[in-house]
Amino acid sequence: MGQAVPLRHRTEDRQALPPEVLKLFPRMRELASVVYLNGGATARDVQSSIEDPLTICGVRTLLNRLVRKGILHRRRSGRHTEVLYLPAIVTAELRQTALIEFVQRYFDGSTVNALQTISRLV
Repeated sequence: MGQAVPLRHRTEDRQALPPEVLKLFPRMRELASVVYLNGGATARDVQSSIEDPLTICGVRTLLNRLVRKGILHRRRSGRHTEVLYLPAIVTAELRQTALIEFVQRYFDGSTVNALQTISRLV
């Protein structure tokens, strides 16, 4: 995953967060929001995106608590032993946000190009 976008720059996407994330205590909500709004993040991505930094050990501890609560999933990223934290709760708004980001990133924001490419693959 690339560098996570700092949470303070993504506040317009807060409506895409599931209610379970919005009900968390502020610190846990901040960490979960970074993961949800970026579609996934490593502990280091989360650490660099939060306002009041924690140690990397503290970030991992809180992220693993969110995994145990069913808010996040963990997955090895494949390279080295890095762990990628992913959203565990998917809402319609989150699907839409992910699709928009996908079209922006891989098709320069062109929905037409994205649909043409997908139709050729199917």
